[in-house]
Amino acid sequence: MYGLKSTIVMPKYTPWIKISNTKKYGAEVILEGQSYYEAEKYATELAKELKAKMIHAYDDPFVIAGQGTIGWEIIEDLKDIDYVIVPVGGGGLISGIASVIKTIKPSTRVIGVQSEVTPSAYLSLKQGRIITVDNTDTIADGIAVKKIGDLTFDIMQNTLDDVVLVSDQEIVNAILILAESAKVIAEGAGAVAVAALLSGKINVKGNVVAIVSGGNIDVTILAKVLYKGLVQTGRLIMLKGLIPDRPGMLAQVTGVLGRLGVNIVEIRHERYNPLIRPNYTEVDIIVEAPPEEGAVDRVIEELSKLGFNFKVEAP
Repeated sequence: MYGLKSTIVMPKYTPWIKISNTKKYGAEVILEGQSYYEAEKYATELAKELKAKMIHAYDDPFVIAGQGTIGWEIIEDLKDIDYVIVPVGGGGLISGIASVIKTIKPSTRVIGVQSEVTPSAYLSLKQGRIITVDNTDTIADGIAVKKIGDLTFDIMQNTLDDVVLVSDQEIVNAILILAESAKVIAEGAGAVAVAALLSGKINVKGNVVAIVSGGNIDVTILAKVLYKGLVQTGRLIMLKGLIPDRPGMLAQVTGVLGRLGVNIVEIRHERYNPLIRPNYTEVDIIVEAPPEEGAVDRVIEELSKLGFNFKVEAP
């Protein structure tokens, strides 16, 4: 808008969609380092070299103030708020939101949520000093920050009621629920607040606001996440069994599934395992689990009547 040149430094393994969207705004994108921490160090040196203004991703009063406008929107839209649940990485987002909420409605509880893989804010607030963590290998890459900011640490200490941790599996489930029920596509970092609620990590009552703060997720990653979510919630199951390795046997099995209204997603064969008899093949059939109670048991029973011994496993 102002004709200024911007250079954005991101870690090397930043999802493609974030890189692409940033470039669409006209920025030059440089990929450097394995984590945000390393990218930030490079950006600081680059800013000196270019004689450019360094704008920190979260430890900056104006960035925090800008993110605080989300708090204003919440207060404008809702009269009575008991809880506001916010994703936490370096702490900029929650520092801004909490500053506004606690000033206008101090009785409202503000709770942060962080990935258990990278609990930098959680540990820092529990121990009363800034803690640096090493692991950033989480699906919530947008909040995978090794070290929170000095400014955000001070603000969080004075405004937050609690910080909780969620696992990657809980985040996956939240992404699935958001996509299916709310028709909202969220990235891992954006879904952690919902993950904390769904997993019971936060005991809440009354009016609750969960911040869904980002939707930059690659379609390929989204497909994998949704698949894992379906498996995790028992919506996809695998029928595993041995059948004679001769024509027509698999057709009998799939015929039973078709008759019972079971949709087949994938079929895999294993003929080369030395533990399997030479005239048999092991078949893995991934199916959508029927919604009716006891439907899977009926499938196993009907297959058993034909002499096929199948069991249910996770894909």
